[in-house]
Amino acid sequence: LSGGMIAFVPQAYFAWRVFQYSGARFAEQIARASYAGEIAKFLLTVSGFALVFALLRPLEAWAVFAGYGGMLIIKVTGSWLLLR
Repeated sequence: LSGGMIAFVPQAYFAWRVFQYSGARFAEQIARASYAGEIAKFLLTVSGFALVFALLRPLEAWAVFAGYGGMLIIKVTGSWLLLR
């Protein structure tokens, strides 16, 4: 669960950040929000792993990485299906 949340929360923040604008007149704001969202997504992911490994005991590291990897596979597969 913690690995899945490490993948889900940053992606949800990124989506919220980028999709708060729409339309051609907001192209500059959308681009700026994309860059800021990617940076925040990276920092949230790193912070999530740091918090999980620092605070959760007992911890099965393989399970954390399996949950994270599973969510990434779901994200990639879902994106592929949407673009098809």
